[in-house]
Amino acid sequence: MADYQKTVDDIQEVLYSETETEVSAFNDLVEQYNEAVKETNRRLRTCDGLLLKGHRSEAIQQSEAEPNLMEVVSILDFPGREQWAEFVEQSGMTRPQNLLSDVAADLNEAYAAEQPLAHLMRHHRLHALARSPLPTRINILRKIASHDPDSPIWEDDIRLFEKNRHNQLHSEVEAAAKEDDVHTLAQLEQEIRSSAWLERPPTTLVDRTIELHTQLRAGHARVDLEKIEKELTQAFSNFDVELGRELRARWNARAAIGVLKADDPLLELVAPSLEWLEEQDEQEQAQADYDATIAQLEQALDEGGDRGELDRLYHAAARTEWGVPELLERRLAERLQYLEVAGRRRGRLMLVGVVMVVLLIAVATAFGIYHQTRAGNVAALAASIEQLRKEGKLTGARQILDDIKANSSDLFNDPPIQKQLALLQADVAKEEGRKELRRQHIARAQMWFSKPHFGTDRNAKKELTIATELSRTDAENAEIAQVELDIETKVQQMQQEVDDSFQAEYGKVFQRFKNLGSDDLAAMETLLADANKVEARLHVSTNLKRPLKDVITKIETKHGALMERLSQERFLEQITVSVGNRTTYCRLLKEYAERFPEMSQALGFQQVAEKEEDPWKGLEEWNRLIETWEKRDLGHLKPEEAADLVSKADAMLQKHAGFPAAAKLKELKEFLVAMTQRVDEDGEIHLRLNEMLNSPTVIDFRMVQTKNGKRYYFEKNPVYIEGAGTWSFYHVVDFELTDTKRLKVEESDIANPETKDGFDWTAPQAAFSTFATEQLAGLDHTNWEGTFYKILERLQEDQRMEPILKLQLMTEILDVACRGSLCLAKAYGKDTSQLERAMVDISANWITPDDPAGRKAREAAQRLLARLEDPKAAGKRAKDHLDSLKHPWVGTHYVWVGWLCRDDGGQWMVSCPTGMEFVQEKVLVEEGIPKSGMMNSLFVLIPPSGDDPLKMEVIGKFGGKPVVSSESAAALVEGRPVFFPARIRVVPSSR
Repeated sequence: MADYQKTVDDIQEVLYSETETEVSAFNDLVEQYNEAVKETNRRLRTCDGLLLKGHRSEAIQQSEAEPNLMEVVSILDFPGREQWAEFVEQSGMTRPQNLLSDVAADLNEAYAAEQPLAHLMRHHRLHALARSPLPTRINILRKIASHDPDSPIWEDDIRLFEKNRHNQLHSEVEAAAKEDDVHTLAQLEQEIRSSAWLERPPTTLVDRTIELHTQLRAGHARVDLEKIEKELTQAFSNFDVELGRELRARWNARAAIGVLKADDPLLELVAPSLEWLEEQDEQEQAQADYDATIAQLEQALDEGGDRGELDRLYHAAARTEWGVPELLERRLAERLQYLEVAGRRRGRLMLVGVVMVVLLIAVATAFGIYHQTRAGNVAALAASIEQLRKEGKLTGARQILDDIKANSSDLFNDPPIQKQLALLQADVAKEEGRKELRRQHIARAQMWFSKPHFGTDRNAKKELTIATELSRTDAENAEIAQVELDIETKVQQMQQEVDDSFQAEYGKVFQRFKNLGSDDLAAMETLLADANKVEARLHVSTNLKRPLKDVITKIETKHGALMERLSQERFLEQITVSVGNRTTYCRLLKEYAERFPEMSQALGFQQVAEKEEDPWKGLEEWNRLIETWEKRDLGHLKPEEAADLVSKADAMLQKHAGFPAAAKLKELKEFLVAMTQRVDEDGEIHLRLNEMLNSPTVIDFRMVQTKNGKRYYFEKNPVYIEGAGTWSFYHVVDFELTDTKRLKVEESDIANPETKDGFDWTAPQAAFSTFATEQLAGLDHTNWEGTFYKILERLQEDQRMEPILKLQLMTEILDVACRGSLCLAKAYGKDTSQLERAMVDISANWITPDDPAGRKAREAAQRLLARLEDPKAAGKRAKDHLDSLKHPWVGTHYVWVGWLCRDDGGQWMVSCPTGMEFVQEKVLVEEGIPKSGMMNSLFVLIPPSGDDPLKMEVIGKFGGKPVVSSESAAALVEGRPVFFPARIRVVPSSR
């Protein structure tokens, strides 16, 4: 996104720069922008194709892939884009493509259309996961379908849900009837009678529901009627008319439901009450009618009504039991008398008028016939002509004028006659204009026949409508009717031709539809496109298109189902491809569960993605730790390095303690813990040995050993006495080194090694101290075991050293050596155990050879030292153990190779990425798993639950291909990762 924005920013900088830029300077800029527009248009076309196929959600998903398509369009469609295109073209370079803005607009509309669905889809998923009642889920699906009419899948889901709902309704109706629950039955009947069903409920179910509801309502109504009858009788007794009418209304409402028979006893009981109420109604109505009649009579008298109306109202009032009030009757009599007098007066005036008119006509006629010069006759003639004109009888008016002109020119020139002449001429001209205009409209209507076409006949008919309005005679109307008939006949002929052609094409489409395979997507889409083209044909009769629309709907349903299945398969393929990438895999599992909540895998996918990632992540961490430790030489670590590994091991064992490698890790941790103890607060734990090795009894003593085995220790060398053949010296007799005794020993009794100057007076412990101190001086983390092995071997092989002192040295040196090395601790474990159990008084005086306690302790020490193991055997064990830690086996590697799913037959299988083969590199049994149990086994992780710890369970084997043999419900969960164990790698197949 940032690259697109930078490109546009650079373009705008070039456009608005005041300095002239060399063409070569923005070649790359042109190429970058052109390439960005091409890529954007390519993505827009992809989205457009999905939109055209009705895959709106997929189009939006494609649009939202990084970088967001709509954001890219908004960046690339920058102000000044057209100016840039002209600039590029003028510079002789390729002009950028036009952005497919119309597709972007369609995408915006798709977003707008999808938005109202988001809320409904969320509710759909939530209710699916919650297993909400079917009516709730069906109503949500119906709303989704109404908002997304282009997607046929919703109708399929609704039909499936409705069929299941039919099964539920059978049991719910019977249960409600059994429980006498009329309210529930009313709701169920309303649901069954609803017009919203796509799959109409079976007639038997509808009839049964209505029957049970009617029976139940009738029973309840009967109980209510018995109660109302008692209350109505009581109201009758109390003459409470208002309460009686209220109860009557309730009685009538319940009686319509209770279906009472003619001989029902309740009818006899309630009859008196109802008859009494009816009488009350009649009385009140009669009174109301009488009051209305009197009011109308008063109003007629006030407004001067005629005699007929007054007579009618009077008789209506007089027929009642109340009669006409006296005052009103007097007013009526006065009014009728007045009307009678006025009537007689008008009669006389009318008779005189008639006589006068007859006389005038007679005089005018006589005057017109004989004299034709009187003004009255002129007026009469003018009036006659005017009347003929107004009636449209222009020929008659013209004839009168011609007669007047021919017989009486003086009358003809009279102004009234001339006026009528002028008006007649205007009327004639107007009539001629009408006829001409009518003819023109008819001619324009008939022009349609030269190029007849659907739709344009409406224009011709409009012309005929205008011509009809201009017509005056039956002949004119007949002419127009004939033209209309001709047009209608031609339209019917064209309609028949179009319909015949359509039916021929429909037959071809229907035949292809019958032969259409359910999995042939290309043929399905081709047929759908062809069917839509045929359906889009214009002017085809609507009833003929209905079968084709049904076929198209079925094709679209098939296509939608296939696309949905292919979409699911592609989604599942993506999940398989993502094996090895935990984050992507979990995301895809969640997306699948949200996109296809109704699928059987959805629940398992949701469980694995949301609840099982932590153990699975732990297995990855174990694999990484195992790989790291196996690459390290654990036998030669610095104490601080060992401490770091111990810390990581503790963290791993605390966080993921349930994995098989934990036991081995604990064992190695013990070795590392020992290594951390090679240093103390002073930095080196073995420094305490230096104190012991440099003590006076060890480093400062010299020794004379006699041939009878006695040892005498001194600080100053013996003096040889010439002639006597003896050596004289002062030997120490206590540990305080303060008391000495002089002793002379014959030279022949001395067992010390001889030298050219006499004897070697060096005490064995002093020689050992020198050797051990030199070895310890070179001690580091690389040679701990080897150094202590050499020291212990030298000590154990020294036969001249005082046994008690040797035992002391052996104990101290082994304690330090084994504390810093688990290898030495295990190798010398037997010797260490004997030394710990030894019953030797190491505090006995071993300096004085004849000390009784010292002699007893010496003998015990000699016996114990004799029982110690050959140092070479212990050293070999320590070396072998140390060698095994050079690149130790920590635990089994578990390689993620696939995931659990079911095949089309419902059998469990492992879905593995394409092009993979399993290679067994090495079989290890150090963790206690038998060879037969580990070889080619497939494992899954079962997360901890309650008191149950994490488990790794075998679910099958690999024998040419993964085979699932387990039937454990706890282990077999769709979407759960499958692992291949023990030094087994997955490599790309060469086949």
